[in-house]
Amino acid sequence: MTMKSIFFILVFLFNIFNSSEITSDVTTKSNVAPGQLMKSDLQLQNKSKDIIIGIGDNREDVEQKLGNYIDTIDYKDIFEYDGVKIHYKDNKVNGIIIDDNTINLREFKTIREIGYGSGFEDVIKHYSDHGNISSPYGTKSITYFLEITDNGQYNIMSSLEKMKEKKNIIIFSMNFDKLDNLSFLLIADYEFAFL
Repeated sequence: MTMKSIFFILVFLFNIFNSSEITSDVTTKSNVAPGQLMKSDLQLQNKSKDIIIGIGDNREDVEQKLGNYIDTIDYKDIFEYDGVKIHYKDNKVNGIIIDDNTINLREFKTIREIGYGSGFEDVIKHYSDHGNISSPYGTKSITYFLEITDNGQYNIMSSLEKMKEKKNIIIFSMNFDKLDNLSFLLIADYEFAFL
């Protein structure tokens, strides 16, 4: 084997190993199985503006991406930006909301392309039916109780009765209208979700 061949093989192997490391951290709609939730599921993205906002993000970083807030819901300290509402605790995002009253409510979606107007069956298809499903008043809702484990994984819990520590719980909840279209999305830590 010539030196030139060895060089090309080494470059090829280097590119394979490097690209697999990079893509293992990047979550896309196609590489996440239903029922498997990851940190990227705690984020919303606006693809057209190349913006990603997630639980734990610094307020300063969020405001650099989104600009100044448009309005506030004062009694809960929720700040409304173009396309999303955000709550901060200690200058970190601890609640993200999209609802009927959000300005430009279709701009942000989850990494799995779920956003305002998505169908209930699409949510089940992309996230699983392992959440807590209810049908109050003839409309559906699904809530995933996520426990962050010591190794950084997100386990879906069947109920909060098994929770060890509130600080390790994330709530990922969606409500649907009478046509089974998503009308409310919440990603929040325990404290904000049950505020």
